This record gives sequence, structure tokens and C-alpha cells, in this order.
Amino acid sequence: MGRHSFLEGLATFTVAAVTAAGICYLFKDEIKGTKTYQDLNDKYDVDSKINLAADKAKNAASKAKDTAFELKDKAFVVKDDLMGKYNQMKGSEENLFDDDEIILDESDVEERDYVRVDNEDDDSDPIPSTDEKSDVDNIVLD
Repeated sequence: MGRHSFLEGLATFTVAAVTAAGICYLFKDEIKGTKTYQDLNDKYDVDSKINLAADKAKNAASKAKDTAFELKDKAFVVKDDLMGKYNQMKGSEENLFDDDEIILDESDVEERDYVRVDNEDDDSDPIPSTDEKSDVDNIVLD
């Protein structure tokens, strides 16, 4: 008993199961004609359930295939639209970045309507006095 390994037993069982399945497949027509099979088929309606499952699988596969083709067609339409827009923008003489503000020269800064953040000419004290602090506190607390 101890001389046989687990894998040898598993292989023997697998060969026996495959042999039994092969014999059942060869004689499936004769098996379907037996009274026992007919009684079980009438009771559980096995054949119609198998056919129904196969039909559902075929319908689901065809629906998935149709959906995939529709998505592929939509992707081509979107790609064509985007390529058309790209070619239209590429061919136009209009600069897409005209509205962007790029400062290349510091002399242009003086003509603008805004104030520089790092204003060194301002002599005012950046720290408020105690009176100003109390005014701010009163406003915030109210």
C-alpha cells in the first residue's frame, strides 16, 4: 500500500474517468433512447434547458459582437472629426496663442495696468500698527 504515490492514484482515476466519458459519448444516442434517460429528461427537462442555454449564449455573443462593431464605428467617426479639426487648426494662419500674455522685456511692465508684487519703492511699513490690528480684530469679531 505504501508503495503507490498520490500522483499514480490520481493518474489512474483520471484515465478511468476519461474512458467512461468516452464510452458515454460513443453510445450517447443509445443512452438517450433508454427509459431511465427519458424519465429523467421528462422530470428535469434537461435537453430543453441545454438548448435554451446554448441559444442564450449565441444571442449574447452576437449582441456583444454587434456592440463591438458599433463602438468601433463610433470611434472612427470621432477620430475623423478630431483629425478634421486638427487639420483645420493646423492649416489656419491664426495663432492659437494670441491671447496668452508672455512678457519678454521688462520695459513693457511699466505700461501695464497692474502693480508689481515686489514693489521695492514703497516706504510703508508692511507690519500694521497696534491700532490697525485692533481695528481688524474688531471687524472680524463683529
